[in-house]
Amino acid sequence: MNLQTLLAITTLAASGTALAQKCTYNGYENCEWYGTAPFCGSTDYSVGDAVNGRKLVASTEKQSQEALCYFADDSPDNCCRSYGAGCWSGYKQLWCDRKMGMF
Repeated sequence: MNLQTLLAITTLAASGTALAQKCTYNGYENCEWYGTAPFCGSTDYSVGDAVNGRKLVASTEKQSQEALCYFADDSPDNCCRSYGAGCWSGYKQLWCDRKMGMF
């Protein structure tokens, strides 16, 4: 993960400020998309990596938003509904707190 992205995640976690609304994604809760269109940035982390109690559960680095959301749950607060505009460069990352029902 580059330093800028790490600082953004740390700052947001510490301040309680969010870039976007919280959402759920395939059983994960308190998720947020990181990366702002049209220049979304990147990270050195891979899907599955965890940092400061949050897990990178999806990104549009190797799949489109449509592909990620094709099999996603259909809940009203699904993260696919809060993705926003697409990226011209870089990609968005979906970071979540934990899987529902897990501690």
